[in-house]
Amino acid sequence: MNFRDLEYFLAITEEMNISKAAEKLYVSQQSLSARIAKLEKTYHVLFFERTPHLQLTKAGKCLEKHAKRLLSQKKLLDAELEHIATSKNQSLTIGVQTDRGIVIIPKVFSKFCTKYPRIRLNFFEDTYKNIVDSLYSGKSDLIIGFPVEDENIVSKILYREVFQVLCPRNIFEKYFSPEEQVKMLRSDSLPISLFCRCPFLAYSQSTWLKDIFVENCLKQDLQPNIVMITSNYMSRSAMCLSGLGIMFIATSFLNEEINKNGSKYKEQHNAYSFVINDENFSKEIAISYLKQHHPSSANKNFIQIAEETLKSIDVKPTPGTLSGNRI
Repeated sequence: MNFRDLEYFLAITEEMNISKAAEKLYVSQQSLSARIAKLEKTYHVLFFERTPHLQLTKAGKCLEKHAKRLLSQKKLLDAELEHIATSKNQSLTIGVQTDRGIVIIPKVFSKFCTKYPRIRLNFFEDTYKNIVDSLYSGKSDLIIGFPVEDENIVSKILYREVFQVLCPRNIFEKYFSPEEQVKMLRSDSLPISLFCRCPFLAYSQSTWLKDIFVENCLKQDLQPNIVMITSNYMSRSAMCLSGLGIMFIATSFLNEEINKNGSKYKEQHNAYSFVINDENFSKEIAISYLKQHHPSSANKNFIQIAEETLKSIDVKPTPGTLSGNRI
């Protein structure tokens, strides 16, 4: 007797129909019947009464009880051995969408590395398209970014990210009249079209936020005033806070800086953050993997920690970053 025999036997006890059990196991009815008959011959007992309908004998009930226990123990053994094997030298590669790593990596990676110190973590940041491609090419095991609408990929939502406009004080005072400034500072949210007159620090890639901004400018017969293009978030942020132009900023990143540095951050950075009254300025952030690949224990553990850690991210504007508040 082997574990496969036990699995076949239990499949019959669940269905109490050899034909249905064979279909469930993807084997022929004749093959399944022969396997059970061989077991009965080995132990010199009958496990099933065949007439008037299929039912367990006393020996069959005994085997059913022990088969469940044995297979349960095997499952525990497999899990323990897999953990031992994977803990030795396993590595995980995580692809993170550009600009997401600033918030995600310190939170999730530190917890994962503390709990699973033997698993080496690698990560890289890239555009949405490139990290999705990395899943198919095998370059990454998991990716974190916007959900992937593809039947071959599973996306688990972690949280919803809200984006704001970060406007340096000098830009704010130069491009908006005193009356507009008062209204803007009192508003809970503003239309993105209001900022089309301002110099804009843009992503070098074509992104959904950049496309929305450009589209709104063109609707007003304005050519978007893009003063600088870069793919580096930190460079763009530094240029914005030095007064070169406005930019889009994730609320989670803004909140992180406010919570981390408090009043010091507000004093150093003479700028305002504004919430945009457009639902397109929020996006779900997900962790994704290929559907046909059964996730390893390391993958599952990383996904669990990411879900537990990132669900607590406060993506709503905090008192330090409410519309019109100065940072």
